[in-house]
Amino acid sequence: MADSPRLRYLSGGIDQSLAVALDLTSYISASRVGNSFLCCRPEEPRHALDQLTLAWLQGNRQRMEEALGPRGRLALSSLMARRSWLELRSEIWHGVPSSGLALGFRFVGSSDWSKPEETLDQGLQDRRRSVDEPWPEAANLITEFVGIAGRGCGSREISFVRSLGTPAWLPTKYLVDEPDLVTLLRTVSDCAGMGAAQ
Repeated sequence: MADSPRLRYLSGGIDQSLAVALDLTSYISASRVGNSFLCCRPEEPRHALDQLTLAWLQGNRQRMEEALGPRGRLALSSLMARRSWLELRSEIWHGVPSSGLALGFRFVGSSDWSKPEETLDQGLQDRRRSVDEPWPEAANLITEFVGIAGRGCGSREISFVRSLGTPAWLPTKYLVDEPDLVTLLRTVSDCAGMGAAQ
């Protein structure tokens, strides 16, 4: 189902189902439609890492920049100081990215943020909709990555920052604010590539 072009409109739902099945925080396939929209609900760090990962898998520089906080944008500018976007991608990707690539990640811990998008936990769903939750300004989350088959392929701590300029209809939004962006992008590329080789 995940590889069928005819079912591409279901790609987000299929990814969510795979996240639950593999006990992950999130699962991202390169074929996913990238225009997900959450109305009137806080966006957790998972959403920011989803957007960054999907943008990198699809080669969408603008969407990737939208997922980055101040330190992340500075890191990207530094990476592109002497190379173009295409040169940066070909340097980090060892091979040709394709729509058949996928990977997942898990935030280590038992907090709400480690849980997938879809869950039967009604209390968690209520907390996720609440605008009164005490959302921290920043967070560093240990993140384990897995390849397409669910096998581990990397782990690192990733920095997130809460966006201060969110629209009124979006109560909270987090951005990936990772100063070591190149290592994060290499991990994503290697994990996606590992899945393609299996």
